[in-house]
Amino acid sequence: MIVSLISCLTIVANGIDQPFEPHDDDDDDNEATTANNITKWLEQAAELLNHQWPRGGSANFYKEKVINEQPPLSNRQQQPNDDDDDDNDDSSRISAFFCGLPSSYVLIQNETKDCIGHGRLTECFESAGGNAAAVTFIVIHSTKQYHGFGRKLMALLEQEAERLGYHYIYLWTKTAIGFYEKIGYAECQRVSLKRACLKKLVTEQVESLEALLVKRRSKINMASNKTGSGTRKNDSLPTVGKKKETILLPPDDDNGNNDLPDVWMKKRLVEQVGSIHVPMDQRISELEEVANEVLATNNGQNSSNSWYYRIVSIPWQAQIGPSCGLAALRMVREYFMASEKMSGDGEEEQEDQLPSLLQEAQERGFTQDGEIFDANHLKEMAVTVCGIDSEISSVPDELTPSKVNAVLAKGGVFILPYDSNGKTKLPGKSSGQKAHYGIIVGIALMSEEAAVAGKLLQPLSVEQEKLLDGDSGDRISQVYLMVQHGLSPNLSIAPWSAFIESNAQLICFDENKFGSAKFKLDLKDRIIVCKGLQQS
Repeated sequence: MIVSLISCLTIVANGIDQPFEPHDDDDDDNEATTANNITKWLEQAAELLNHQWPRGGSANFYKEKVINEQPPLSNRQQQPNDDDDDDNDDSSRISAFFCGLPSSYVLIQNETKDCIGHGRLTECFESAGGNAAAVTFIVIHSTKQYHGFGRKLMALLEQEAERLGYHYIYLWTKTAIGFYEKIGYAECQRVSLKRACLKKLVTEQVESLEALLVKRRSKINMASNKTGSGTRKNDSLPTVGKKKETILLPPDDDNGNNDLPDVWMKKRLVEQVGSIHVPMDQRISELEEVANEVLATNNGQNSSNSWYYRIVSIPWQAQIGPSCGLAALRMVREYFMASEKMSGDGEEEQEDQLPSLLQEAQERGFTQDGEIFDANHLKEMAVTVCGIDSEISSVPDELTPSKVNAVLAKGGVFILPYDSNGKTKLPGKSSGQKAHYGIIVGIALMSEEAAVAGKLLQPLSVEQEKLLDGDSGDRISQVYLMVQHGLSPNLSIAPWSAFIESNAQLICFDENKFGSAKFKLDLKDRIIVCKGLQQS
């Protein structure tokens, strides 16, 4: 039933702290009353939408194509409501009719029990890390505008999106740019929105499908023009080269704004998420998989050779948005904190003293939304904010197998910038367009020595470290680096030379994504050596 598929945000026109809640005196009567209310609210929401964006003079279009398009009921979740908490925030005022996205939300005036606003949440593709939702079909009743209800509706929708595990929220507008800037939104590139049938596709697949549809539509338009049939005035299908959204979009309005471009905007909801421990057995399995792939590629050659490795275990944390460098700092700091606690040198309360890295970087003028284009800035954050004993060094000088092993053996790590392939997450060459920070957590050597008792992988011992000496270099077939980063819990394991070559061509960032901002890319030949926590 449709009444079970709608999330309703409630608010009081004259007293925001008194949200409308159904009475629980009689569960059966309460359910019927709630169902009747929701039916009325949905009809009122459809009328609001049709008034804002007329569709043939009837609200049926919005009732059938927007509000009634809900996900399966089986996914429904109930929002807890703690009546005993005097400090409840607005997120507790979301009624329990939610079942998943896409989903419509109505804003209710409690005194009259009428719908005075509507917003719709749907998922979208966010390729920079983090889950993202978009809010669409935002409307407030004309008599309630300029009374703070738009802000309140957006705040509640943002809280709901965050509660559901989304890290960013997107929207687009023609004329309300100033309003959204005041509540924390910034202009951005457009993104693709998800339909249920597209959720299993990755971003590249959706964009390819959209491009195919655009090309097909272009042919249809050309054929129509030749026959003189023309197209509808408000045809919302895209022109060649412009991506079409994968969900229904609000039509052009009739308020003289048709010629204005859509401006996409986004807002970060979450700075960071908690870290997880990845078992060492999993890391060794990842290396073994790569070693077997190398053997298969060589058609069985060197199949009897030994692989020696050294890996340090660092907690993994997913990056949110383009904040790979800040995520790397958090992971490194947590690793050093845990190391000191194990040795008995750490302080129990020190872990809770780390401030917001994003806010610190923004205040210092290093970033807009977490991206750090200058390795010197990341090193400064490491030293002055995270308390990490670190220094900037040259990749050609520092990133040698013997030095990498020496630092890892002492419990240190490296933060290395390189271009990351969007699909494989391995080092690539995009001239800095895909610049990414990773933590070197391990090294592996494929030696010319025969494997002992058929064992492919063995820990790097003092004896095998001699293989790293210049005089014994001819006994090493290949050196691999194991790099941990915020885009995947899996390591990026690739030849040492691939990371060096990737770093050496970091010369410019993606201006289409980040704008030709005041920042300068300074990552080439840069590596940050992290030795431990600073000693007071």
